[in-house]
Amino acid sequence: MKKLLLLSFCLSLTIKVFAQPVQKAEYVFPYDLEHPDLEISLPHELEEISALSLGPDSTTLLAVNDEDGIVFVLDRETG
Repeated sequence: MKKLLLLSFCLSLTIKVFAQPVQKAEYVFPYDLEHPDLEISLPHELEEISALSLGPDSTTLLAVNDEDGIVFVLDRETG
């Protein structure tokens, strides 16, 4: 009987501890989309890019147009 009582107590305590709501830190979006630092006009071919990545040398951007299967290599500073 004591074991059952102890088991019930431990189970109740465990449920109480884990049932408490976890407070999450508020997410802050790291970019100001209303006031960008830089805007670059891209050619018409790049209007439908689906991915953008920094190139391996960090001076180029790789823009993927998956509709046509084309990867464009762009200068990072000028587009």
